[in-house]
Amino acid sequence: MILLKYSLSNIKCDIIGLSEIRRKGNEIIEEGNHIFCYTGELQGRHGVGFLIKKQYKNNIENYIGISDRVCLLNMKFEKVTISIIQVYAPTSEAPEEEVEVFYNQIDEAQNLARGKLILMGDFNAKIGQRKSPENSIMGPYCYGKRNNRGGRLLQYALTNKFTIINTIFKKKVKNLWTWTSPDRKYKNQIDYILSNNPKLFTNIEVLKNSIFPSDHRLLRGTLQLKNLRKSRATFRGTQTDLSNEAKRQSYLKALIDKSKIIQWENGEDVESFYLKREKELSSLYKTTNKMLKKDYENHRKEVIEKYLVTTGSQKKAYKKLNTEKKWIPTLNDPTNKSKSQTRENLINIASDFYRNLYQSENNTDNEYRKYEIQLDNPIDPFNGSEIMEKIEKLRNEKSPGPDNIPNEALKVGKDVLIDHITILFNKILERQEIPKNWGESRIILLYKKGNPSDINNYRPISLLPSMYKLFATCLEKRIATNIEANQPVEQAGFRPGYSTMDHIHTVDQVVEKHMEFNRPLYLAYIDYAKAFDSISHASIWQALIQQGIPTIYINIIKDIYEKSISRVKLDRLGPTIYIRRGVKQGDPLSPKLFISVLQNVMKDLDWNKKGILIGTEFLSNLRFADDIVLFAKNSKQLEKMLEELNRASQSVGLQLNTSKTKVATNSYPSPIMVNGARIEYVDDYIYLGKQINFKKTRHEDEIERRISITWKKYWSFKEILKSKLPLKLKKKVMDSCLLPCLSYGAQTWIYTNKIKNKIRSCQRAMERSVLGIKVKDRQRSEYIRRKTKIIDAVQHTKRLKWKWAGHIARTIDNRWTKRVTTWTGPSGNRRVGKPKNRWVDEILKIAGTDWTQKAKNRKRWRQLEEAYTREGTTPS
Repeated sequence: MILLKYSLSNIKCDIIGLSEIRRKGNEIIEEGNHIFCYTGELQGRHGVGFLIKKQYKNNIENYIGISDRVCLLNMKFEKVTISIIQVYAPTSEAPEEEVEVFYNQIDEAQNLARGKLILMGDFNAKIGQRKSPENSIMGPYCYGKRNNRGGRLLQYALTNKFTIINTIFKKKVKNLWTWTSPDRKYKNQIDYILSNNPKLFTNIEVLKNSIFPSDHRLLRGTLQLKNLRKSRATFRGTQTDLSNEAKRQSYLKALIDKSKIIQWENGEDVESFYLKREKELSSLYKTTNKMLKKDYENHRKEVIEKYLVTTGSQKKAYKKLNTEKKWIPTLNDPTNKSKSQTRENLINIASDFYRNLYQSENNTDNEYRKYEIQLDNPIDPFNGSEIMEKIEKLRNEKSPGPDNIPNEALKVGKDVLIDHITILFNKILERQEIPKNWGESRIILLYKKGNPSDINNYRPISLLPSMYKLFATCLEKRIATNIEANQPVEQAGFRPGYSTMDHIHTVDQVVEKHMEFNRPLYLAYIDYAKAFDSISHASIWQALIQQGIPTIYINIIKDIYEKSISRVKLDRLGPTIYIRRGVKQGDPLSPKLFISVLQNVMKDLDWNKKGILIGTEFLSNLRFADDIVLFAKNSKQLEKMLEELNRASQSVGLQLNTSKTKVATNSYPSPIMVNGARIEYVDDYIYLGKQINFKKTRHEDEIERRISITWKKYWSFKEILKSKLPLKLKKKVMDSCLLPCLSYGAQTWIYTNKIKNKIRSCQRAMERSVLGIKVKDRQRSEYIRRKTKIIDAVQHTKRLKWKWAGHIARTIDNRWTKRVTTWTGPSGNRRVGKPKNRWVDEILKIAGTDWTQKAKNRKRWRQLEEAYTREGTTPS
């Protein structure tokens, strides 16, 4: 693609049809000055598409990939709509059945066309010279002899009233052929432009000066459309300016120098000379192609190496190199239950979806009314150091909002701006109002997983004004203390000192101990539909009041949401949407506001005696933001808890997604109904990134899953790990990217010999792959490790577990992580035979039964860590 764009840089082409692009997928990609649309079913085979100048992006109505041989582009220019069908026909060796399928696909594209038709591409057909009955579909300017496929093309043109545009403009014979054989001996005309409206065209020509290494020549048609916006690009003409003596002398000197290069051989005729030059030019094309590819590869390596050395971040390197922006190709249209590909329809579908989503179901007149300020609740004004601290923490290279002010602008100008910003922020505190334009945002859609045509499978991220985000960050710090004080240990999301590992470990220990003592356990994994986008604003104000947030701050947050408007941004902007419910994803305030509302929901549930008894208290639920898991001792209790949670959630606008909410158990799967829907039982569930199940092999299953994920990650870094970059940079990628991927959740693993061998085998295989060493080379592991010098995965993961055990032992906030670890388990009977390994057994073996006390001595615990990771015994 790089070479193609380079080849076309000096050629005036606004829309280019592409045949045999050999890419798999159906994508629309915006990169640099072009929009690249393509369709391919298999990598390296067939494929069609278009390359469109970016200035025409708003003229694109839709792109439809019919197959890997036919695609359609509809473009609207004021009152004129053009439908371009690009094709790549089967070759002459293909069976007739395949040819018929090809023409049927063209018919399908015609049925989806919206305007004046242009049919073009590589037809692999020779139409030869015109015959008298064919005057209506072709002109006299033809090349070569007709073959059967040419006859089939002419038959199709007659049936559909297409004119073959190549043949109606007078050109020299040498300017008619479009394809040449590899040895340059044979030339044919097999590429055509056809149209049912030939008057659109003012010219057609075969271009001979493209440096793209292809056996086809570029065929260019010129259209004259009324009021068509002309290309902004400027193209240099071939005429030389010889208006003064200095330029004439310079021209003569260059002419003399160049003419010395041309050497005629005695007896060489014109044709021989031309063919010789043509071969030299062909060789030059190939050399240029190789040099361009090599140059681009070197450029990528230089950028990757630079970022790995200076920042250690391969992510920043790829972000620098990846200038592509993929468009959403299709969306399901709820009005007619079909897929829409029209660009205008797509933006309207997305805008309507979020307009309905953010529309309040209980929009009362006083929802945004300010509260009376409490005299006993004074507020300190913002000071410069408080704001400066937040400015310095702003992240670079983040997309700006509607104001187009990047964070870097605030950071660079902080010393000049700080006094003015402080005055502004304190004015906002005084008046309890934000500037109106701070309420504007742009919604971009990030694909999650599932059907890409389903808009529910996209996450809306709000791009907000940079000044607003700075203010919101300062405000968030002020309200965080009160909100944090009101959060129970069950909530670990968006809280300092908590992580996903707290809840993963808790769930894992509860499962382990119920399996050990053969006691029934029921788990429900809750899924809310669009949780962050659904909570009512009234529930936010109520939660903030109940959690003791000062009235001035509540009034400012009310004003923020009263002024909140947004527009969906795809390849174009949608109409204005008023935000009347939900919190904006991307807003610094949103996480704290959401967990405040969720806490109000949960605290009103009478669950003090529900769930599972651990010690003297019941564990009923764990929350990581909106990721909730419920615990119950039987299915009836769990069903009742789900019903109660559903009712309480609805009161604040949250809707339980019964199709994605799942239940798991080690007992009998009795039916559980919520809102008339039956909740599905599952054997495995990925909770906060770790697979949870009740199988005996659950730890081995999780290790294998992590190994599979790590290999996928490995091959995503193929450009680095399989390149000639220095080994120390590859080590950095393996230690900083692959090892964390492999070891996620390692704090909760049980390290049997089988599991340790799986981890070692994975890491050694990756080391061999990086070094290019095969198993049959029989190189010892010690030799390979001396070369790579990477961190040993088994020791690293065991060290993570040991540090985590020490962290658990030292916690003093009564969180469930520690309570379930020291819990002996539910009352019950173990199975007969050898007991299964438990998480704590490895800790007990090294540190003894009083390990929770020893862990409080950090120095002693570090000494024991060395013994554990070396798999030795307690040091004396």
